[in-house]
Amino acid sequence: MWKPVLKISCSVLLFILLFRYLDFAGFIEQLKKVSPLGIVAALTCLVLQSLLVSLRWQGILQRYARKIAFYEVLKMTYLGLGTALLLPNIVAEPAVKSLLLKKFQVPLKEALATVLLDKVFVVVGLFVLSLFVLPLIIVIFPGAEALFFPYLAVLLLLLAAWLLYVFKESLRLDRLAAKFKDKYANLALVFERLLFDKALIGRCLLITFFSQLASISALYILALFMRLDIQYYQCLLLLPPALLVTAIPIAFNGWGVRELAIIYMLAFIHIPAEVALALSVQYGLIAVLLWAAGLLSWAGYRR
Repeated sequence: MWKPVLKISCSVLLFILLFRYLDFAGFIEQLKKVSPLGIVAALTCLVLQSLLVSLRWQGILQRYARKIAFYEVLKMTYLGLGTALLLPNIVAEPAVKSLLLKKFQVPLKEALATVLLDKVFVVVGLFVLSLFVLPLIIVIFPGAEALFFPYLAVLLLLLAAWLLYVFKESLRLDRLAAKFKDKYANLALVFERLLFDKALIGRCLLITFFSQLASISALYILALFMRLDIQYYQCLLLLPPALLVTAIPIAFNGWGVRELAIIYMLAFIHIPAEVALALSVQYGLIAVLLWAAGLLSWAGYRR
C-alpha cells in the first residue's frame, strides 16, 4: 500500500517544484492554445498505439500461453489501462490483466509472466531507441555534450553485463542465478524468454518501435497545434530518452517525471520550459481520456 502513496507523493512534489520555478501564468496561457482537432488527432495516435500494444501482447500470449482473439486481448488492454486512473499503472495493469486471463484458463503464474514480459519490451525498446539517438543528439544539438558521460556510463554497464554473462562459469555465478530463479520465478522466466527467444524479440521490438512512433507523433501533433517551432525529426531524436525516463516506475503513471524529461530534452531546441510543460500535460491528459475509456469498459465488463 505504501508504494502507490510514495509514487503519488513523488508526482505531487515534482509538480510543486516545477510550478515554483516556472511561470505558472505562462503555462496556463499555453494550455489555452489547446485545439479540439489537435486533441482528436493526438488521441487517434494513442488509440493506434494501444492497438499495437495489444498486438504485441497477443503474440506473447500465443507463444507462451494460448491463442486468444485480438478483440479479447484489446479489451483486456483497455481494462488494464482503465485501472491506471485509480492505481499506479505498473501495479494495476499487470494485476488486472493476469486476473482477466483466468477466463481463458491461463495459469496465474504464466499470465503474470506474459504481462511482465510485455512491460519489459516497452522499456527495452525505448532503451534501444535511446541508445541509437543519443549519439545523434550529442552531435546535432549544441549543449547536448552533457549527455555524453551518462551515455558512456550506460555503454560501460552493458559491457560489464555482457562480460559477466560470458564469464559466468569462471566467476561461479551459476549458483547465484539459480537462487534468483528460485526466489523470483516470474522475473527469471521473463528474462529467460527475453534473452533467448530471438523470434519473439524481433517481432516485439519492432511493434514497440512503431508503438513509440505513434506516441511521439501524438506529441508532435500537439506541438504543431501549439504553433511550436519544431520539426518531426527533432521529436524522433529528442523524445525517446524522455519517454524512457518516464517508463521508470518512480512516480504515479509517469506524472512529473515525464514533464521534467520533456522540458530538459526540448530545451536543446530552445523550447521554453512553460511551453514544454504545457505540451507534456496535454499529452498526459489525452492519455487519461484513453484510460477513462478503459475504466468505462471495466464497468461494462463487471455488469
